[in-house]
Amino acid sequence: MKHSMIISGVLFAAITSGLAFAESKASNHWLLDVDNDEERFQRIERMFAGFSGAMAEVGNRYQHAYDAVQDGNYELASYHWDKLRSAIELGYLRRPGRAANSKGLFLETAWPELQQQLSSKDSQAIRQSFQQARHACMACHVAEEVAFMNDQPLFRNTAEFK
Repeated sequence: MKHSMIISGVLFAAITSGLAFAESKASNHWLLDVDNDEERFQRIERMFAGFSGAMAEVGNRYQHAYDAVQDGNYELASYHWDKLRSAIELGYLRRPGRAANSKGLFLETAWPELQQQLSSKDSQAIRQSFQQARHACMACHVAEEVAFMNDQPLFRNTAEFK
């Protein structure tokens, strides 16, 4: 009896460790292991999300640009401002319905104005242009029916420069 309990315990341990080992051998090829292109493309589309993922990066770049302007580091601000544009463009590539307002209210108006001012290194003009860009962002949110986005620290904290 005692001998059979030991054997049972050893078998149980061997089986459960074998299962754990098998689970740890799961593939890291989340696209290559898919057998059909339709599923592969669905996974890619889910991975990149829609416009919301792009806007998370835009918010991050916006804050970095603001901080760089605050510090007088206009080259850094220009770098982030450029990346912000790219993030928006990738966003409406995934969600074309967002393109019209993105372009009309921001990318073709406020974005180039601030980019030009950053090159001038005129602190007052840059800060004024940044505030105009902030308002353009907020107007786009209203036009896209997500005005609640404007009520967050990102916009409250960038309403003025010190």
